[in-house]
Amino acid sequence: MPAISTCEELKMAIHSIQIKQTSERRLMKEQFLVTCETLKPGNPILGTIKEIILGPGLINILAVTVSGLASGYLSKFLIAGSSANFLRKVLTVIVQSGITGFISKRSQKL
Repeated sequence: MPAISTCEELKMAIHSIQIKQTSERRLMKEQFLVTCETLKPGNPILGTIKEIILGPGLINILAVTVSGLASGYLSKFLIAGSSANFLRKVLTVIVQSGITGFISKRSQKL
């Protein structure tokens, strides 16, 4: 900043600094309000929950899980039905677990 030599230059410099100070004060107040809103106890928790729910990963995981479980139970129903035979029930549980795992691991390719 150059040296001020006249009264008029001093008034202009003071006015310029006051305008700058007013602008910075307004920005500081706005930032303070944003910070207060961010630090409210419920907001970080709600933000995290929204990120989890709206993220593409959750829908994909749910689709894989549901398809695996549905195919496992469908296979159990088709193999065992309402059988009372112990060996058939054990075989059904093994097949159900295998099909559920297979579908869950390879659902992206299917």
